[in-house]
Amino acid sequence: MINKFKDYSIHTFTSPEESGLVNTQIIETKNNLIVIDAQFLLPDASKAREYIDNLNKPIERLIISHNHPDHWFGSELFKDTKIYALKEVKDEIEQLGDTIINNYQFFNHSGPLVPLMKTVPTHILEEGNLTIDGVEMVVKKVVGTEGETISMLEIPRDNVLIAQDVVYSGCHIFLAQNEKDRANWIKTLEELKDNNYKLVLGGHGTPANNEVFSEVIQYIKDVDDCLKNLNSKNETNKEKAQEYKEYMLGKYPNHKAASLIDITLSYLFPENK
Repeated sequence: MINKFKDYSIHTFTSPEESGLVNTQIIETKNNLIVIDAQFLLPDASKAREYIDNLNKPIERLIISHNHPDHWFGSELFKDTKIYALKEVKDEIEQLGDTIINNYQFFNHSGPLVPLMKTVPTHILEEGNLTIDGVEMVVKKVVGTEGETISMLEIPRDNVLIAQDVVYSGCHIFLAQNEKDRANWIKTLEELKDNNYKLVLGGHGTPANNEVFSEVIQYIKDVDDCLKNLNSKNETNKEKAQEYKEYMLGKYPNHKAASLIDITLSYLFPENK
């Protein structure tokens, strides 16, 4: 998917549904490329890098939006460029990266699907105004939403927001956050909704418009309702997990990437409890 503007374009490279519809955003200016997030599985990261290289422009930087592995594992294939992240995100990857990788050791016939070693961002991404190749942007930091700390990139002139995992569009949402963070996430989305963005690019799913904020808010509220109901029942976590999945699939039958529900279940309803 390519969204074109006067002096730049934004390419959205999306992984297959089975790997979560993870989005790498590529801002193509006259002379440079700004890449946002590096994919999860190495084969998807390799295809993203091939797509980027075929644009035949240098990568000015790779920005890692947050510390969830589906957005930075592919950084291994971008070691030849400057890798930026907010200080909090850089620190999280530096401190927790090895442990996270050890929890994801996937292999197939052609080798590892995830990196064997962490790739830590090399530069600090600062909040505030950022101009690259004449394109004026604003780096925004949000805390306590889908991830502990997430960077977003706004292009005010065209009412564009690259929100990454603050927004999902047309697919299920990873929602293992505590009640306080879910409430703060809704508050953040309500505030963003007031900006009337024309284009909103999330970390998973399809490009969207300003309506996506209301859609994500409703999804989170539906999860809250489901969890309140389940917590009132004297059931095993296995039973609760099954009910949660059935409820969300029934509530959103057209949403893609049901695997994101399964990942959520492993956090909300640990099998050993």
